[in-house]
Amino acid sequence: MKRRQRKTRPSGSLIKRPSGGVPRDYRAFLEDLKSRIRSAQMRAALAVNRELVQLYWSIGRDIVIRQDREGWGSGVIDRLSADIRAAFPGIEGFSNSNISRMRAFYRAWVETTKISAHPVPELTRRNSAQAAPKIPDMVPPHVVTELPWGHNVVLLFKVEGRDERLWYAQQAVKNGWSRNVLVHWIESDLYSRQGKAITNFKTSLPPAQSESGRGIRKRDTRTSAARASMPWRRIRERTVDAA
Repeated sequence: MKRRQRKTRPSGSLIKRPSGGVPRDYRAFLEDLKSRIRSAQMRAALAVNRELVQLYWSIGRDIVIRQDREGWGSGVIDRLSADIRAAFPGIEGFSNSNISRMRAFYRAWVETTKISAHPVPELTRRNSAQAAPKIPDMVPPHVVTELPWGHNVVLLFKVEGRDERLWYAQQAVKNGWSRNVLVHWIESDLYSRQGKAITNFKTSLPPAQSESGRGIRKRDTRTSAARASMPWRRIRERTVDAA
C-alpha cells in the first residue's frame, strides 16, 4: 500500500484571506500604491516640463546673444528649424514660429521692451548695439519652469510688464490654473484689481488634482518610456495664436 505524500502549501497561502480571496488590507495597499504612482507621474511630468522650458530658454538666449553680437538675422531661425527637424525626424516644438517664441521668451524676462508677436525682424549691427541687453540671467525664473510652455506663451504675448507677468505666473502655479483660466484672469485684469504688490511665494508642486497639473500629466506621462530614450520627440507644441 502506497503511502500518500503530504502536499506542502506555498508560504503565501498562510496569509489569512477574506471571502473575496484577497488579503484583508489589500484595498488600502492598492489605494496607497495608486497614490504613489500618481505622485511619481506628476513629478516625472513636471521634471520633463522643467527641462523643456529650460531648453527653450537656453536656445532663445543663444540666438539673442548671436543676433546682438554678430548681427544674425531672422533667416537663421528658418535654417535652424529645418536643420533641427532634419536631424531629429518627427521632433515637434521646433517650427520657425516656436523658435521665434523661444527668442522672445528669453528677451521678455531679461528686458523690459515690448514683445512683438510677429516674426523676428532683421537686426542691423547698429540697431542691435543700441538694443543689446545686459544678460545676467543664465536660467529662467524658477516659477516659469513650473508652467507648461503654452502658459508661458500666453504670458509672453498677453502681459507686457515683467512684474505683472511674474505675478500671473506665480498665481497660475499656486492655484493650478489651466491655460484658459489664465487667459480669463489676464483679460479681466485681475492683477490691477488684486493689487500690484508681488507677495512672497513658495513655488511648490501644484496638487495632483489641479487643472495645470492634470494637463501636464496627461501630455507628458503617457509616453514617458519613449521620451526617456528619445528626448523631446513626442513633446507637442502647446502654443496660442498671438495676433
